[in-house]
Amino acid sequence: RLALILLDIGGGTNLTAENALKEIVGPSTNTDPPLRNYYAEVSYGTEELDGRVFGPFQYSLGDCNTSGMPTQFRSMVDQMGGGTFNHYLWYMGSRTSVCGWSGLGEVGTPTRPANDTWYNGSSSCVVMIQEPGHNLGMQHSSSITCGGSPFADNLWSCTHSEYGDKYDTMGGGCYHMNAWQK
Repeated sequence: RLALILLDIGGGTNLTAENALKEIVGPSTNTDPPLRNYYAEVSYGTEELDGRVFGPFQYSLGDCNTSGMPTQFRSMVDQMGGGTFNHYLWYMGSRTSVCGWSGLGEVGTPTRPANDTWYNGSSSCVVMIQEPGHNLGMQHSSSITCGGSPFADNLWSCTHSEYGDKYDTMGGGCYHMNAWQK
């Protein structure tokens, strides 16, 4: 169960509750496919997600202290939702430069998933799908370039790109996850 919580940090929200629900359970307006369908497909049917949207709630962000969001709203969201959720998607409805990221996710493991993700006014495919992936234990899908060639005599000349896999949603693309992630 997913809870997407819309937070107005002072600039309104760029996502309505109706469109937020479409991003997680469909039909998507921005993420193609929605979160539920994507994870069902890449997990070969083992991940069945469902979700609800709450808010928007007013929240004073301050210095990008994301831990305050769960502290302030989790019990209220659980009461409104009729029980606890497996994943909480804390969506700041307007982008703020106080936080230098588009999305952030706690890193869990497949046997002990984490449950909090944060979004800085972004509902793009990569961000919406990547952050819950971190909760499930996935890391970024990176790439390495060595002098423009896949083989190099001097490995010290190689350049690493943290989000370099241009196909994988755990990198910088919006296609299927690579074999390692699956």
